[in-house]
This record gives sequence, C-alpha cells and structure tokens, in this order.
Amino acid sequence: LRSNRMLAYFMYSRYNILFKGVSWVVASSIIGSVLQFLLIFVLLNFYRQEEYGLWASVTSIAAVIVTGDFGVVNVLRNIISREILNGSKGLATSKQYFYSALIFFMCLAIFLSIILLSISSYIPFEHLFKTDNEYLRQQGRSIFLIIQFIFLFNIPFGMGIPLFFSFGESKLYSIVNSVKSIVAFMMVLCLSINKIHITYVAVAYFTSNLLISLLGTLYFVYKRRWFTYSFNWRDCYHKIREMLTIGVKFLSVQLFSSFLQNVLTIYAGSMVGLGVAANINVVQKIFSFFGGIYQSAFNPLWSELASAFQKHNYDWCWSLLKKSVCITITFFSFVVILVSILGDFFMEFIAGNEFKSNVAMFVLVGILFSIRIVFDNVSLLQNATNKLNAIVYGYSIMFVYVLIVIPWVVQQYGIELMILNLIFMWGLFIVWVYWDLRKIINNRGI
Repeated sequence: LRSNRMLAYFMYSRYNILFKGVSWVVASSIIGSVLQFLLIFVLLNFYRQEEYGLWASVTSIAAVIVTGDFGVVNVLRNIISREILNGSKGLATSKQYFYSALIFFMCLAIFLSIILLSISSYIPFEHLFKTDNEYLRQQGRSIFLIIQFIFLFNIPFGMGIPLFFSFGESKLYSIVNSVKSIVAFMMVLCLSINKIHITYVAVAYFTSNLLISLLGTLYFVYKRRWFTYSFNWRDCYHKIREMLTIGVKFLSVQLFSSFLQNVLTIYAGSMVGLGVAANINVVQKIFSFFGGIYQSAFNPLWSELASAFQKHNYDWCWSLLKKSVCITITFFSFVVILVSILGDFFMEFIAGNEFKSNVAMFVLVGILFSIRIVFDNVSLLQNATNKLNAIVYGYSIMFVYVLIVIPWVVQQYGIELMILNLIFMWGLFIVWVYWDLRKIINNRGI
C-alpha cells in the first residue's frame, strides 16, 4: 500500500512539474504563432505575390539549412539530462561537453563560411526560384547566400537555449523565444511600412534571430556560472567524436524531417511557380498557427521522457506517450475540420483576393500537417533516448521516394496527388515507429 502511494505521489509530482513547463512553453508559442501570423499579414499587404513567394521559398529552404548542427545539440541535451542526475560531478562533465561543442561549431562556422564565400559564384542558387522576374531571381540568390552565413553562426550562438530544458528551466527558454519573436516582428513591420525591399527585410529578420540567440546562450552560461573552461584538445576531440557518433543519426533525422516538412513549398516554388508556392505556403501557415502552439509542448515532454527513462520509469513514459498521442489526434481532427470550413475566410483575411485555394487543398494540407505532428509525438521517446535507428531508416526511405518519385508525380498529376502520396508515406512511417516504440518499452529500454 505504501509503495502504491509513493508511486501515485511520484506520478502526480512529475505531471505537475511537466504541466508547469508545458504552460510556459505553450504561452511563448502562442506569442510566437500570433506574431508569425501577423508577420505574414504584414508582408502580404506590403509586397506583391511573387515577392512574398520569394520570402516563402527562402524561409522554407532556410528551415532545412538550420538543421545542419550534425544533431549535436540534441545529443548534448540528452547527455546533460543524464549527467545532472550525478550532482556536482555531472554538472562539471556537462560543462565540458557544452564548451567542446561550442568551440567545435564556432571553428566550423568560420571555416565553412570561408569555403562558401570562395565557391558561391559557381553555384546557381537562383535556379531555386522560378519566376520571369530576373531581378527577383537574383535577389533570391543574394538572400539565400546571406542566410547560409547567418545559420552557420546560429548553431554555436544559439546552442544554450534548448539546454534550458535539460535543467527544467522551460520558463527561461520561453522568455528568450518570446523576445526573439517580438523583436523579429517589430523589425519586419518597421521595414515593411517604410517600403524597404524584401531582400533587406529577410536579412534583417534572420539577423535579429541570430543576435537574440546569442544573448540567450550568454544568459545560459551566466545562469550556470560557467565562466571558465580549461581547454584541452584531446578531451575536446573525444567528446566531439562521442557526440558526432550519435549526432549523425540526429542530423539525418533533422535534415530529412525539415526537407519533408517544407517540400510542398520548395517543389511548388521550383517546379510550378512562386505564385503557387505563395498560395500553398499561406495554407500551411494557417495550420502552423495551431500546430506551432501545440507542438511546442513536445520540448518539455522530451526532457521529462529523457529523465524518466534514465530512472527506469518505463511505465510512466508509456502512459505519458499514450495520453499525448490521443490528445494530439483529437485536437488536430478538430483543427482540420474548423480550418477547412473557414478556409476562404482565413485566406481572404490574411492574404486578400489575390490568393486562392479550395476546400480540398485545405483538407489535404491539414491532414498532411496533422499526421506529421502525430509522428513527432509517437517518436518522442526514441529521440529523447538516442534510439534513432528505426527513425533514420524510415526517413531514408521517404527521402529517396520524395526525391525520385514525387517530382514526376507533381509534373504529371499536380500538387494534390503529391500530398496524397506524402500522407500515405507518413502513415506507414507512424506504424513502423510505433512498432519500434513498443519493442523498446517491452524490452525495458534495451
């Protein structure tokens, strides 16, 4: 009886801590999603459809580039979640891992920036933007080059922000993200009102995110009092090698995931036209407004699952995942129905009469968006525990299919059949990852 009471108290305490963390992150995500929604409204009202299409294509491509941290940040996050259970010794070890990763990526950013600058004139980046406006194509090339430099340095500059989760400091993570959203929105609003070209607006947007990320990481270091570090090449090498060994899997997952999430806009912008890409992107942004808020709760869940798994609380992990998946399916079923019914109103309110869509497009994009979030929910434990083999294999198959088959589908049958193909592939992927999850739980983490 006493054992049951202790278990019940443990479950209540864990859920209470988790609820507080989720509340902070969701509140921050609401701010970010609302401002992102308003940002789209601002851009659509101050710039032409093709100019917004350029913005949509660039930001979609940028979302893929931002994952180029070799998965080390996620590995670092999981390592710290494990090490802090070992008290002061674990904190010292965590600091060594953090600075090893920071130094490695700062050096890598400088090196790759020099290489990219040297060979950029030989790479036809402008082919990513299909439009008859040659000036706009060249501007797309310029933005694309600049944001690559920004994102290379964003990896070390922003490294500390996700690590707040490892220390149960969801509140601090949320505050930094809210500040980032507010500053970026205000900058875009001011530049748009003053009729600044979309090229400079895009550069200012990404630059502001870079600077706030740096401030967030500096505050993380200040909060930990990690002001000194005794650098050792051998120790740094061994820790980076350890993190990269696991991080390569995370890198594969991040790159494949980002590409598949943004493939609709990317393919539409490069194969059909920037105008079509703009229409599809607006539909996606409507669903992202709801999804971004909801999905932000996955970060605290990730950290709680990592911690509980290290303590061998497998039943708690399984219970949490089952509840969260049921809530996810219910919530997004409602969202798809609501947005599909009110789709014309949303499109006209956000973008005006220039942008057109239909109920079928809203339903298809909504289902695709929802099923991907269900997948992210189902695969949380594998990500939190570095058990990524099944996910990597599944993503590899999907990536090859999308890269080889989907372009032909788009050219022959259009965007709608492309979306149906993607929905079917994501459905199979969920079944595969769920089977792997059950195996992990039943084998008690082995």
